[in-house]
Amino acid sequence: MSDRGPYAKGRERRQAILDSTLEVFSTLGSRGASMSAIARHVGVSPALLQYYFSTREDLLQEVITAWDRDNAERSEGLTHFADWLRGVRHNMQHPGLIHLYMTAVVEATDADHPNREFYARRYEGLTPEIAQEIRNQQASGNVDPALDPERIARILLAAIEGLQIRWLHQPDFDMVEEFLFTLERFGIHPPELLTGELDAIFERAAEAARP
Repeated sequence: MSDRGPYAKGRERRQAILDSTLEVFSTLGSRGASMSAIARHVGVSPALLQYYFSTREDLLQEVITAWDRDNAERSEGLTHFADWLRGVRHNMQHPGLIHLYMTAVVEATDADHPNREFYARRYEGLTPEIAQEIRNQQASGNVDPALDPERIARILLAAIEGLQIRWLHQPDFDMVEEFLFTLERFGIHPPELLTGELDAIFERAAEAARP
């Protein structure tokens, strides 16, 4: 039987709210995207918005999850670091989302923050993925085998988040170029860069970001 009725409509409305919230954050940033502003933008009452997302923190968590899912869909067929660089280029076109993420991460450092565990789990998932890619490159002879993959993974995560904060304050540099510079200091060279494919990947990311 097809999925119809109030449950299907409820899921569709919930997804519409998430899609609209991503758009609001992309344009207004986290400070401007209040629950009332999101409700107005999606065309629902604040009470209905709260029915689907009981708190702003819950909504922000869902936005980050949707952002991760969308990035994962765009990364199919890419090596890890090429995907990372593609994501950096894509996110530079949506400073509101970068502001949202960095604000949420910092706020979640509070021990009593309701979403602290969510972001802790997110880091726990990201770090091993980066470390494994470094091991793969070490096995291929592209990275110094004496380097500690977990340590480098932590440093790279800290580097890109620091670059994002600096870029939000003053976007007078290219984060992709700065992050490539950081990777190269550890002898990491995405294969797509060496074969000249990275520019085409960035162009596809820009096409996908256009309305």
